[in-house]
Amino acid sequence: MPEPTDPSDPTAVSATPPAPGPCGPYLRRRGRSYQTVEGVRRGLVAVIQAVERNTLDVARARVLIYGLSTLANLIESSDLERRIEALEQAAAGRVQ
Repeated sequence: MPEPTDPSDPTAVSATPPAPGPCGPYLRRRGRSYQTVEGVRRGLVAVIQAVERNTLDVARARVLIYGLSTLANLIESSDLERRIEALEQAAAGRVQ
């Protein structure tokens, strides 16, 4: 394992292992919510950073990235569906 570096360095490697979280010891949740695309984006960033710190296996990261990407697409689709529904209701209200 690489030696710890300056804690102010965002790429610093910690000598202490991270606390376990719902995705394992390499991803701490830290209030992350996967209900919005922004939350999923933060999750993707955490996975990439864990790979860069060598605290997450690349094969496991690939699975998490695929899942998070799929989740982001589902959130976007749901949002578009809600918007279309609102537009259709507004248009139906004007026609009557």
